[in-house]
Amino acid sequence: MTLKICAECNRHLDRAEFHKNKRRVDGHHEYCKDCRKAQYLRRDQDSAVKRAATRYAANRKQCLAQMSVRYQQAIEQKQAYGRAHYAANKSKYISRAMLRKERVTQATPPWFDDFQLFAMQEAFDLADRRKKATGIEWDVDHIIPLRGKTVSGLNVIENIAVIPKSMNSAKRARYLELDDRTLFYARKNK
Repeated sequence: MTLKICAECNRHLDRAEFHKNKRRVDGHHEYCKDCRKAQYLRRDQDSAVKRAATRYAANRKQCLAQMSVRYQQAIEQKQAYGRAHYAANKSKYISRAMLRKERVTQATPPWFDDFQLFAMQEAFDLADRRKKATGIEWDVDHIIPLRGKTVSGLNVIENIAVIPKSMNSAKRARYLELDDRTLFYARKNK
């Protein structure tokens, strides 16, 4: 076993880790196989993008069909994983749902009446209508969370906002100071 030093990564490697090169004195390339691959990928990245764009332009329908199939398979795999995870952890899911229901009940004040209930149902209907109109998921959010770290809010209509699901997921159970001019808007993730 003879060792050779790679000129790029300076690692001591066996000669089998180097490509053969008749022009070199020792008969092997000066860079190891990993470094050569990295060099090739760096150099070839622009031309690979051009080749992919050309291939997509020539076979647009076929590419879109393949992408659609892969996307559908990914969704089905994710759903299957979710069902299996739920089946394996059913008691935890039920426990969390019961705790959430209890927190909502505790956060609902005694003056919560039929008008408040009607307004809450309207907020959920608005979220559904926005989803149909924009194609983006919308959530009914408690502005001041029911169980926040620093402050906890009530389950009343004054504490409700209809915001995009992505924004609600990013907000989590935190209270964000917002002024009256703040607009909630949907944007696609890049």
